Amino acid sequence: MRWLSILFLALLLPLSAKAASKPFEKIEGCQWKADRWNDGDSFHVIAGQPSRELVVRLYFVDTPEAETAYRDRLDEQALYFGITREQASLIADEASAFTVQRLSKPFTVWTRWHSALGRTAIGRVYCVVQDSTGRDLNELLVENGLARIYGVRTPLPDGRDSRKYLARLTELEKKAKAVKKGAWRFTGTTPPVQAAPVSTAFMASKNSQVFHKVDCASASKILPKNVVRYRNRDEAIQGGRKPCAECKP
Repeated sequence: MRWLSILFLALLLPLSAKAASKPFEKIEGCQWKADRWNDGDSFHVIAGQPSRELVVRLYFVDTPEAETAYRDRLDEQALYFGITREQASLIADEASAFTVQRLSKPFTVWTRWHSALGRTAIGRVYCVVQDSTGRDLNELLVENGLARIYGVRTPLPDGRDSRKYLARLTELEKKAKAVKKGAWRFTGTTPPVQAAPVSTAFMASKNSQVFHKVDCASASKILPKNVVRYRNRDEAIQGGRKPCAECKP
């Protein structure tokens, strides 16, 4: 059966490469749309003419989970900042409110229509977002200590490669740490969440043959009662699982 898994991945990889090579499309005059599942880095928007509803997922950054059902992911996010789970939940609310405020006026979305999966029937796509003043939402979240530098990367619409952009985000993060903005204000004030056990490195559903990184969008859809964990990649493969084509564990 191993050769079937290899063939399956071989068929998927060209599709992923093709999606990644698509040029960015610029959509101006977008409007934020209220939705139960909106958070700081993933939210519904009304875009284009004629208007259509999209679910945007930001490249490069990750705000803490507003949904506490996914405690492993929230703990991982808290660990990044060196804070508690409760503090990370507070930052999740602050990040959501910050994004709503920054996108209260018409804004611009850049997308290659690369699927970010998610829990919506509409479909979620990775994007770069600029607010009404032209500021990059990723940069704003990081410089205010509301997001970690983490996630899917891409060359930027302005031609910068991902390494230069990551260097920019890293510099903004250093400044946020120095002045203790956002989550960084809690760092060192209380015992942080403990490192997640090694068994949380990869996960799968009891009902699927695919395994994922814990931060994969598909992993977030697995019901807690169906979660299967693996200490490492080899263990997952030996257990009959195959790597997710999106997060490529």
